[in-house]
Amino acid sequence: MTLSEFTRLELKDQLNLIWDKGVLHDHITHDRHYYLLYKLYDFFVELAFNAETNDIIGVSSFRS
Repeated sequence: MTLSEFTRLELKDQLNLIWDKGVLHDHITHDRHYYLLYKLYDFFVELAFNAETNDIIGVSSFRS
């Protein structure tokens, strides 16, 4: 899967791929948010969460 194909998927499909195929590389907590960085195929995906509600507030995908 390419980065372009990934970004065209619906959020639920992106999350399923991240949980199934992604490799967690790092995490950080900042204020009321936490971020998880995954390596997926030949690109990275960052998930941003609200630490109080555990809701996803953003998904960013990029190449290094």
